[in-house]
Amino acid sequence: MQLILSPGDSLSYSWLIVLLATIEGGLLIASKPAFGGTTLVSAWWWAVAAVVGVASTEVLLTVSLEPLWARSIPALRFASAALTFCPMMAVLGAKRPQDRAWQFIVLSMWGIVTLPAIENLALRPGQALSIQGVRFAFLAGLILLGVLNWLPTRLWVTAILVGLGQATLFAPYVGLDLVEPRPLLHALAGIWFVFATATFLWKVRVLPPHGCTGNDRVWRDFRDQFGALWALRVLERVNASAVMNQWPFRLSWTGFKVVSPSIEIGESDPTPEQQQALNLVIDNLMRRFVSPEWIAKCRENRVH
Repeated sequence: MQLILSPGDSLSYSWLIVLLATIEGGLLIASKPAFGGTTLVSAWWWAVAAVVGVASTEVLLTVSLEPLWARSIPALRFASAALTFCPMMAVLGAKRPQDRAWQFIVLSMWGIVTLPAIENLALRPGQALSIQGVRFAFLAGLILLGVLNWLPTRLWVTAILVGLGQATLFAPYVGLDLVEPRPLLHALAGIWFVFATATFLWKVRVLPPHGCTGNDRVWRDFRDQFGALWALRVLERVNASAVMNQWPFRLSWTGFKVVSPSIEIGESDPTPEQQQALNLVIDNLMRRFVSPEWIAKCRENRVH
């Protein structure tokens, strides 16, 4: 059921959306330095596009009384909600040198996700938009992928909040109206996205990993920002080099440890030669994702 708002309620709802979008935009701007020197800048711009898309669509559809817009409401809301998947997809391709070309794949993915909206707008304007079967599984998989990629990191709260926000946005299209009236869905999703961005900013910019220095800090910051999929790949390559060079330590999910499971590397530091070789391996692996300055700041325990 599509909610029809009175003029007064429409104005109030529009201001609420504008307020949430402004807060979210401010938090995104504040978090921008955290992406400096990394390939995550494209993901940041996609996040901006998602905020602008969702907010502007809601305001436009709320204040406009034109019949054409009324018939387009389901499709436009669905298409703007689909933009929230783009930042996560951009991260999955955030490896030089293909990171820029990958943005065309992100755009194509957005087009694929919005196909039901295009069909609804072209063939069934004004009718309810419903997602079932394979398309429902695809959407659920995208939401789950985003949550799982950052669930084992310090940003697990952010991942859950973003997943909840996306599930709320798409709930009406799978027959799950979690909240009535309908505008409260978008307001609730917006609040979740605001808290998610604030959590990211707090964790990455304000609260760096406690007690981490040197390469441990490099690893933890990389793991938290890029997520588990890229982190596991880097972990595998670092440990392959450690085995090949017969180093007495390995990289675990929480940092570097010696081969003996009961002794941490802090109690048995690598030799200067081993440390230099390890730095070279890390630099070579991570230069596909971050700049030398980014790595240097991590090793010096400075905020990005």
